[in-house]
Amino acid sequence: MAVRCRRSSAPLALLLVLPLAACAATPSGGTGTSTRTSTRTAASTSSSAPTPAGTAGVTSASTTCTGHAFTIALGRATKEVAGVTAHYGTLHASAHCPGARGASVLESRVAALVASRLKEWSQAWSGAAGQSGPGRASFENSLTVPVNTSGLVVVASKVDSYAGGAHPDTELDSVTVDTRTGQVLTRDSVVAEMRRAGGPAWDFDRELDRGASAALRGRNQQASPPALHLRTADVQVYPTPQGLRVTADGLGAAIGAVEFTIAWDRLVAPGDSMSFIPAGWR
Repeated sequence: MAVRCRRSSAPLALLLVLPLAACAATPSGGTGTSTRTSTRTAASTSSSAPTPAGTAGVTSASTTCTGHAFTIALGRATKEVAGVTAHYGTLHASAHCPGARGASVLESRVAALVASRLKEWSQAWSGAAGQSGPGRASFENSLTVPVNTSGLVVVASKVDSYAGGAHPDTELDSVTVDTRTGQVLTRDSVVAEMRRAGGPAWDFDRELDRGASAALRGRNQQASPPALHLRTADVQVYPTPQGLRVTADGLGAAIGAVEFTIAWDRLVAPGDSMSFIPAGWR
């Protein structure tokens, strides 16, 4: 049975429904069912604020859902730690169309990820404040949804924080869910599938070095940037239409965090099919 969509009464800025192609026009005069979302926050947080306008996709008033993308509501929350207000993102996910799996898995994984980063910073800053008294500190977390398409949803997290010391920190994380199975896709599972298809000559570390060098050249305008010699264990990855997105942090004060994309044609042969690459991406 087709599920029909109509415009939600929730604030437009809270709704992130991708892709828009998940809905096709219904016959004239048809009606739809409303899709509602709300932002959940932990008991220890203050009230949420909506995601800034412009980050959400909005479905037509007369549409019929055919895809498996999630409906995602992003929000903001705060927590007081040793006299400092930490700001972080919240997320609520639900299946936009019947058959999509893993919305609750995505929601819980993202919440756990943000809570873990917040706890690490809280412990570091509480210790520093206890030794030297109140001072400058900050915790800013943002959540984005770079991929939300039939079969695949990715949420990316970025934390910019300072808890004393010589320099601030940037931490990049992501959670990827296969909406066909509801399972989380890990870096190791994605890399292993490409390695099996590529055979003995396939070299992911070589592509990491190539991509990192290009990213540093673009950032610093250096002809010969410092070699990072990244390895698989140093990075996180997630699929995008353009290629495999790679993020690495904790690389030292001089470098900080690095992000770059490795094109699919450098990783996957034209005739190979990967379970984590949706149809139409290659």
